[in-house]
Amino acid sequence: MAALAPAIPVAYAANAALFIGIGNLRGWSIRATAATTVVRLRDGSASGAILAEVALATSGTSDTQLDSAGVHFGAGVYAEVVSGTAEGSVYIA
Repeated sequence: MAALAPAIPVAYAANAALFIGIGNLRGWSIRATAATTVVRLRDGSASGAILAEVALATSGTSDTQLDSAGVHFGAGVYAEVVSGTAEGSVYIA
């Protein structure tokens, strides 16, 4: 059985760096705290490659676990909040 990826808690209404460094995005558990919410997880910065885009209905949730390799990033994980507000965790290895 593969080891669990560590969780990085997040609560954001604005853009934020969640992790700096090299690794793999292994998943997320994100909840819209109010209105319809869209969060883009990017590689390192606001201009980095999009690793994942999570679109949530009002008060919706997304619990996603990626395969064992996940999605590789070279600079870190940056959350771009396109609309709404969210809270939850991202999982990296």
